[in-house]
Amino acid sequence: MTDDYSKLKSEIMGLVSEEFLKTKDDIISVMIENNKLKTAELVIGNDSLPPPPPIPSIIKVEHTTTTTTTTHNIDDLPPPPPPIEEEEEVEEEEQLQQNIEQQQQTQDESDDYYKTVHPLGIQDTYEDEEYFSSYSKISLHHEMVFDKRRTAAYYHAISKSKNIFKDKVVLDVGCGTGILSCFVAKAGAKKVYAVDASDMAHRAELIVQQNGLADIVTVFKGKLEHIAFPEYVDVIVSEWQGSFLIFESMIESVIYARDNLMKPGGIILPSKASIYLSPINVESFYNQYINQWSNVFNLDMSPLIPFAQEELLDEKTIRNYYVDNTDSVLDKPIILRTIDLSTITIEDLSKTIKTFEFQVPNGSKYHGFGAWFSVWFENLDDDDDDDDDDHDNNNDNDNDDDENKKQFAYYTIDRDGELVKSTYEQYSIDSKALTPMFFKQSSNVLELSTAPGTGDQHWKQVLFLNSKEKILQSSDKQLDTTSIKGTIRILQNKDYRRHWWIEMYVSLKTTPFDYTYQKYLI
Repeated sequence: MTDDYSKLKSEIMGLVSEEFLKTKDDIISVMIENNKLKTAELVIGNDSLPPPPPIPSIIKVEHTTTTTTTTHNIDDLPPPPPPIEEEEEVEEEEQLQQNIEQQQQTQDESDDYYKTVHPLGIQDTYEDEEYFSSYSKISLHHEMVFDKRRTAAYYHAISKSKNIFKDKVVLDVGCGTGILSCFVAKAGAKKVYAVDASDMAHRAELIVQQNGLADIVTVFKGKLEHIAFPEYVDVIVSEWQGSFLIFESMIESVIYARDNLMKPGGIILPSKASIYLSPINVESFYNQYINQWSNVFNLDMSPLIPFAQEELLDEKTIRNYYVDNTDSVLDKPIILRTIDLSTITIEDLSKTIKTFEFQVPNGSKYHGFGAWFSVWFENLDDDDDDDDDDHDNNNDNDNDDDENKKQFAYYTIDRDGELVKSTYEQYSIDSKALTPMFFKQSSNVLELSTAPGTGDQHWKQVLFLNSKEKILQSSDKQLDTTSIKGTIRILQNKDYRRHWWIEMYVSLKTTPFDYTYQKYLI
């Protein structure tokens, strides 16, 4: 029997792999032990070997701890559980579907808001994701918080508005680090709701807690339009201004808060704003970024000048250059757009058209236009050290507007971020009237200006520059000035509402006449 078995094994070795052989070997051993095979049937080459038995309806379970084999009827066994990996995949798919449904619900809410309120309809939410993601970065908030003129203006305006904030409920729209909310809490507010849609809201919570103001300031993380607040507010505070004042369109959230979350008769700080435009001479910019290629370590690299002009100037705005000299402004600016936060609507703001005419001295170097803005905080507290005698001296003034402007304090922030108290009349003279006030002053006011010469800040000015420098000379030789006429149109981008189109048609009354049209995106 041993020889027959060896022959059978040898035959099998020629037909199957070595790995499979072990299994066959075990099977044969078990069958011999159980007398399932007779010795005569193991003769190699015997054609009379019976065919293999039919496969029974059994399942074989092998135990690694024993050599025995147990069989069970398949019908008696419970169905096997699904593989673990499949369960995990199903759970992941269900979670993904839930996330998609939640995002869709949020999208629907946003869509409903813009369908009914925004004149341009539904907007692409991708830009919001990109926008709020950028405001999660500490570096961006470092630029804003340590802009000493910007932060000092809000600090002094809030500190001098204790009569506004005392025992009031306040909403801080776009709170960022929470610094304004902390200022407001220290000014006497009863409750402050700080809202920010970026992850910086989580950091703001830490700052509020660190300064012991958590019992007053509550931070909400999310889009203002999607949050249900526990009560209406008395005051809204926000630093919503962007480059060219309206870039980023954050003012839309302030308008929404005013219309939906603020009590009747509530107050918004800042309360008013204005954009200005004037022809400008920025020879320093041209020398630094364009003309400097003429001589580089005694090498003439002027062939790069036209490429620099194309890259920097052709239908592109300059937003990272501060014009420090008031003499760079070639004529008195026009008021391009005024904003009263108590009445402005999104639809009113979405389009502005303005014609202009400037008179610039002949021989002036004209590089294009500069734009800047101011915001005002009204109804500031009266100071104990106000000079009543100065007020009495103004009673004989026949001009009521001038008298009103003189009898109220007019605060500004100087180059070093210090608060300066003056009158509107005196400030207008000192600043060369670069930010004419469009409303009648009826209270103590603080102005934060970004005009040339008032001091650097992170907004700078916005420059709309010609590709080449132009020296003006009027076609009318009897005139000492050259006329610059034109039309400017400002339109909100219909696809990305945080951006704005600016179109400018300009004619210079020179010889020959000079006509240009430029379209910019900010």
